[in-house]
Amino acid sequence: MITRRKIYSLVAATLLVSASQAGTQPPGTPAYLTKFYNNAAHQTQVGMLMWNGCSETDEPHYRLVGIQTSYHEDELAGYCIDGQMSPIY
Repeated sequence: MITRRKIYSLVAATLLVSASQAGTQPPGTPAYLTKFYNNAAHQTQVGMLMWNGCSETDEPHYRLVGIQTSYHEDELAGYCIDGQMSPIY
C-alpha cells in the first residue's frame, strides 16, 4: 500500500535529482573567442583574441590579433578537457 509519506518521499527525491542535474556543467574549462571594437557602438572590429590551445591543467591559451580595447564581445568557443581542445562548433 502506498502511503502519503512514500509519495512525499518519492516527490522529494525526484526534485532533488532534477535540481542536481540542472546545475551540472560540462567538464573542463570554458574558452572564448573575443572580438575587440573601436568604440562602444561596436562599429568596427579592430582585434580578436583567438583560442588556440589548452595546457595540461585545462587552462585555455589565446593569441591576440590586432588591437585589444575595452569594447569587446565574448563568444563561447569550446572547452579545455584533459589538456585537449573541445570546440562547440
